[in-house]
Amino acid sequence: MSASMKRVWVTGIAGFLGSHTAGAFLARGWDVVGIGNPPTTTGFEPPVSRRNGEHACAWGPISAESLARALNLYGPPDIVVHAAGSGAVAASFADPLGDFERAVATTATLLDCLRIAAPHARLVLPSSAAVYGVRPAKAISEAVEPAPVSPYGSHKWMAELLCRQASHNFGQPTSVVRFFSLYGPKLRKQILWDLANRLKPDLPELVMDGTGDETRDMLYIDDAVDLLCLLADQQAGGFQLFNGGTGQVTTVRRIAQGLIRRISPATRLVFTGRVRAGDPQHLLADVDGAAGLGFAPKVGLDEGLDRYVSWFQRTSAE
Repeated sequence: MSASMKRVWVTGIAGFLGSHTAGAFLARGWDVVGIGNPPTTTGFEPPVSRRNGEHACAWGPISAESLARALNLYGPPDIVVHAAGSGAVAASFADPLGDFERAVATTATLLDCLRIAAPHARLVLPSSAAVYGVRPAKAISEAVEPAPVSPYGSHKWMAELLCRQASHNFGQPTSVVRFFSLYGPKLRKQILWDLANRLKPDLPELVMDGTGDETRDMLYIDDAVDLLCLLADQQAGGFQLFNGGTGQVTTVRRIAQGLIRRISPATRLVFTGRVRAGDPQHLLADVDGAAGLGFAPKVGLDEGLDRYVSWFQRTSAE
């Protein structure tokens, strides 16, 4: 590694957001170190730098031990993107303690490591719009007081508070991004994955909970990663908070119809009207803050769904 090359640690390296983020930093010429549990899928090639022919990865749960191993093997970071942790509202209801440990405890452990070993390194924390809870059908700004309605949202907020505290008490630069609805290739959970797996060319009817009029702000993964990389280049100290979205609203009905049109055009879409616990009715990001940094999403929903379905069909055929 050259003396001028910056080093980024990416936690959750084998996950959806972590792997995309690491790949983007690697393409931008960063020294990339991955930390996290090994992949559960076969054929995964970590998008990280190499040391003596080996991938620069500290495999294992986010813990004092794995972080010490990363320090000893690869050196302290300039930036950390903490993409490990919980990733679904439903799973947080099924295992709230596990969700707490993945979202909150790992953030506390990582911040303490940085406080001692890399006090000037910026921690970039991907958070979630779930911290906002139930809101009216209008754009949500970062000034809105969090009121989460799920363990997932509560734990994301706790992790944010730890970042704010680290900046205030110890001068650790931290940036939080409250992502709205992320999607794209490699996402093997949530609405797109569930629907794509249920849809078959001869499926007569697709039944979904809700009304279909629920709204979401869908941000394609490449755009999300661009925002994280943009934050890594910030020189400001202290605590920063941004929404990560497009500022454009779409309905769950439109999302489902988009997948049906691409996978199973003859399928009829039916909604039950039932509302699941923890599911907000409306989510739309006020993106003025991120736009002030120069962030502008490039991938629209139609193009994003084309890319997702293409990836899904290739994956299913393997």
